[in-house]
This record gives sequence, structure tokens and C-alpha cells, in this order.
Amino acid sequence: MLKRLIGTIIVKNNWAVQSISYKKYLPLGRPEIIAQNFDRWQLDEIIIIDIDRTKNQLGPNFELLKKITNQKLMTPICYMGGVRDTNDAIRVINSGADRIAIDSLFRINLALLMLLQLIINN
Repeated sequence: MLKRLIGTIIVKNNWAVQSISYKKYLPLGRPEIIAQNFDRWQLDEIIIIDIDRTKNQLGPNFELLKKITNQKLMTPICYMGGVRDTNDAIRVINSGADRIAIDSLFRINLALLMLLQLIINN
């Protein structure tokens, strides 16, 4: 059986945090440093989840994504947080992410999600 190790960086207010019961957040440090460590440990993937973005309708955190992807990590990056439409998704990929994860789009606009899938597959 194939096993994959995926590191998750939960980001709140531009800091990596540990969520405690979804109510309290223990700060862990700068997300880009944690991403460096995950890369050094040779994980199979790094997922960045910016929990403020969708809730506050801010769109993706391109500045944070650039800080992480400019480090030339070998580990693929998946980004989640604030992706509202196909333009956001394309910009996330163009900012260095290898994949995007979406959750709120499923509830907000299923037709937009279908269009996004067509764009990504072409």
C-alpha cells in the first residue's frame, strides 16, 4: 500500500497556527519557515490553508504564497483559502502553487466550479 505524507500549514493573520477546538489558535511561527522544514523533511505535499481569507471575503493571500513558493521548494504546494472564481484560481497557480483546494465554491457556485475544471484541464 502506497503511503503519502502531507504537511498542513494552517494560516491565520499571516502566522502558522495550531487550531484548538476551532476557537483558540496557538501560534507556531512563520508559514514560510514551516514550509522549508516540511520540504527538508521530504514530505510528499504541503497544503497551505489560510482560514481568514474566505471568511473575511479577502481572496487568496498571494503575498504569502509568493513568500513560500519563491524559496524554490521541491515539495508540491497546494493552496486553499479565498479562491472565489477562475481568475483567483489561475492567479494562485501562476503564483507558484501546484494545486488548489476549494471548499466554499462547492456551496457558492457549482457552475463556476465546472468552468474552473474545464479551464484547468485545457
